[in-house]
Amino acid sequence: MAPGISRNEVAEEEMTVVRRIVSELASGASVYGVCAALDADGVPPPARGKKWQRTFVRDCAFDEVYAPHTVEELGALGVAPGVLGRLDPERLFGVWWYNRREARTVRVPLGDGRYRKGKQIREKPRGEWIPVPVPASGVPREVVVRARGRLGGQVKCSNAQMRLWELSGGVLRCPDCGRALVAVSAWKGYTRKDGTRKRHFHHACATRRQRGKEACSYSRTSNALKVEVEVWEAVKAVLLDPGHLERGLDAYLESEQERDGGDPEKEARVFANRIAEVDRKRSAYQDLAADGLMEREELRAKLAALSWQKAAEDGLGMLEERRRKVRELQQSREEILARYRDAVPEALEEADGKQRRAVYNTLGVTVWAARTREDPTRIVFSSLGGEEVCHHDRTSTR
Repeated sequence: MAPGISRNEVAEEEMTVVRRIVSELASGASVYGVCAALDADGVPPPARGKKWQRTFVRDCAFDEVYAPHTVEELGALGVAPGVLGRLDPERLFGVWWYNRREARTVRVPLGDGRYRKGKQIREKPRGEWIPVPVPASGVPREVVVRARGRLGGQVKCSNAQMRLWELSGGVLRCPDCGRALVAVSAWKGYTRKDGTRKRHFHHACATRRQRGKEACSYSRTSNALKVEVEVWEAVKAVLLDPGHLERGLDAYLESEQERDGGDPEKEARVFANRIAEVDRKRSAYQDLAADGLMEREELRAKLAALSWQKAAEDGLGMLEERRRKVRELQQSREEILARYRDAVPEALEEADGKQRRAVYNTLGVTVWAARTREDPTRIVFSSLGGEEVCHHDRTSTR
């Protein structure tokens, strides 16, 4: 809501920027690229900030206040029936969550026995949130879905201790609980003559560190430097075999096309005919009401009964989403092959941590740590249809 607005209305100037953000994210732009473009165009950031923040830009795609919802979907989210009854069933709405966070005053120590007042904000349990319908932002549903899908696998790498942990952020995972292994560093060995000590970098299970050893039985720690080399060697072997890479991409694309099945054009016609039939009935009901032959409450009940239009629209949207995914896979296949078909060992050897991480994201690499010293480390390529490469782990410090 814009300053000075006392009821729920769309602040069009600010919402135009939100639509631009979500649209660019859906088109494949990175969060950092969107921030840089907004700063370059002189678009003022929220809260009188100096620059656009990546957290805010990313949240625009996932915040339910910008996503369109039907009245039925609002009911599923917990909106009170009395509120639903006052909403137009033909309109779309966003959802703003009331009572989501709480703030409390805390004492912040300054040293020497002095304190200052501070504010601590925490998120309440989901069950205490109250959904409040607000006017729709105007961002199409398919754009929101596409933006969320593109951002779903993008997780920022850790930069703890001034190094890039290229396998952090969900690439390297615990074989027991499935959560990501987190970056951990510790002092190792004796103090050198110059007063410095060597640091040891390794990965450990996030669940075990946060909740204790009872929460996860995986107690091993992987040497970060060694496991990064091990994973990169396995990925290089795939990149340096163009035939292997092309066969894997083709197999994945074919499996996705077969999974859809059926005749997409025929399905689209069926859904379109259903939607047209519902529109015809809705128009007829509204004409009867206009002529005074139907009461308003009866009209509302008749319109609410046409809920299968939503099913047809959702089916048509899912069909279009499947088509889009296949088109993106085809485009991704060509981009990957064009990028790595002529890859040479020397160029891959010189790749730094950021470049390696970009390759892992492109190929959908997930690394499952070895349970024991005798078990192999599993490296899975989701862009190659879930193909696995196994290496025996020699990186554990335990």
